Amino acid sequence: MPLRSYRAVQEFIEQSLKVNGEGGIANQAPHGSFWTTLSYAEFVNGNVPNVSDPSSGQPLRILEIGNPDNSNLIMALRGTGSLFDVNNGAFGRMPYGGTPFTDDQIGEIADWIAAGCPESELNQRMADSRGRYTPQMGMEFWYQLDAATLYNPPFMAIVGRSGAGAIQNIFAQARSAGRYPGDLFAFVQARRADWILLANVQTDTFSQYLGNDWNNIQSAFEDFGQGVLLDNRPERAARNDLVHLMDIRNAAEPPVGYHRWHASIRTIQLLEIGDIAWWERLDSMLGLGWAIQSYARPKQGTVANPALASQDLEALRRAWIPLTPEQRDRQYDLTGPVGYHPNPMHPTVA
Repeated sequence: MPLRSYRAVQEFIEQSLKVNGEGGIANQAPHGSFWTTLSYAEFVNGNVPNVSDPSSGQPLRILEIGNPDNSNLIMALRGTGSLFDVNNGAFGRMPYGGTPFTDDQIGEIADWIAAGCPESELNQRMADSRGRYTPQMGMEFWYQLDAATLYNPPFMAIVGRSGAGAIQNIFAQARSAGRYPGDLFAFVQARRADWILLANVQTDTFSQYLGNDWNNIQSAFEDFGQGVLLDNRPERAARNDLVHLMDIRNAAEPPVGYHRWHASIRTIQLLEIGDIAWWERLDSMLGLGWAIQSYARPKQGTVANPALASQDLEALRRAWIPLTPEQRDRQYDLTGPVGYHPNPMHPTVA
């Protein structure tokens, strides 16, 4: 049976080590048995703990979702690539000094990576349903995006290094002073490597949970903006974050996340990272989400917010989806670096 969840992968690696007579050998390495301690988001988006490339000093990403042949985990087990080559690699084949995994054992893990690293049986069922959007799909996407970003310390460290945490201020100041995009580019150009990492986490999560299907992505942003997705998982309850919506705790604190994400998208485009057109379409969906939340004003709490009337939701779509990039930028100019849109049903288009 193919591996259909991260838990199954963890158990498979442990069992394979035992079958090979190497149950405790990984604990002798600097990285330890990291597959037993990392969360799903840390495993598929993060780096091998306590290990870096000896030539560059850069961390080693554990895997590349959908691409097992270019994943360090698979290259290490196969003994391929410049770092793990059996004869000349800086590290050699893993487990170091132990019995190599068989081709069949490696193939099981490689197939899981090639399949997009499904996390759970739920994700597999969503994939089996041909990716048609459901609120459960939207909730899982937003949960996993938070796990990979907001609640992922390594990611937030990159946010700090890159300047992304205050990028909405740089964007707003540059626009207000008439020095956009020059000032924004000057601020971020030396940090491009970090912005690549920030971009990759986002594109990977969208691809895995929404399949880069724009109908799915739009539906997820619409549900998010309305605050209709109630997530009762204990870790969400512990953070008083049961409802998936942009960062709003009370009426006196409008969300900053839409402005920060919009400025981040503009940064990624300026730095020419990835598919510029894909990021533009994502920014359109983000703008729609901001408009919906500005109109609906959902609250964080222990119950889902009521959905908007269908005619109101459709009116917001008609008003926001056709906006050009410059028209969309001007909507954020109206509030500076934070706030609700002042008139979401009628964005400024002149």
